[in-house]
Amino acid sequence: SQQKDSYLSGLYWYTDLTSAEAAAKASGKPILSLRLLGKLSDEFSCANSRFFRTVLYSNAAVSQALRERFILHWQSVRNAPRVTIDFGDGRKLERTITGNSIHYVLDADGHLVDALPGLYGPEAFLRVLTPAEDIARRLRGLDAEARLTTLADYHRAAVKAITANWLADATRGGG
Repeated sequence: SQQKDSYLSGLYWYTDLTSAEAAAKASGKPILSLRLLGKLSDEFSCANSRFFRTVLYSNAAVSQALRERFILHWQSVRNAPRVTIDFGDGRKLERTITGNSIHYVLDADGHLVDALPGLYGPEAFLRVLTPAEDIARRLRGLDAEARLTTLADYHRAAVKAITANWLADATRGGG
């Protein structure tokens, strides 16, 4: 499965993007590509990917959506920095301390459609993943010009919605 503790999620991940693209073309599904520090298959991958494995991907709704709607791929960007704390009594605690990671939604040819940086709870993740999946499917079969126009319109609308939400939150918070 190429994911530590995959028995919780039942997800299969490609580690070779060319193979993921071939599977995406054969299935008609977009690719969800996770870029992380360390390896998703290792216990000591970055802090964010450990959260993804234990909280996000193991969620029944998220794992089902990912299995049914995406071809999954992960790529290690570099090793995750580790820190060791020596308690002085023979006990040591070793952990990774950083959590830089990002999910990219790619079309079947590996072209970037959207980027989902950082951490999300299961409901929030599905809420941002669904429009990215929809636009990836809408782009399929479009010529280069129509693709660029459609993608630009999608991102302009997303920026407008994020800005409106931020202003509403700031107003509620007294900002």
